[in-house]
Amino acid sequence: MKNIIINKLSEIEQNEKILLAVESGSRAWSLASTDSEYDVRFIYVRKAAFLSD
Repeated sequence: MKNIIINKLSEIEQNEKILLAVESGSRAWSLASTDSEYDVRFIYVRKAAFLSD
């Protein structure tokens, strides 16, 4: 799953610069169940091309 998350963040970085990404939710607190999803929150900056619109 780690590789899937890293790949998805790389896709997002095509348009934004990710400054910080952290795991959140039940998995971050070691409270995950077998059907828990993976939650990732991040801080980003839009690239200049998006700021000039």
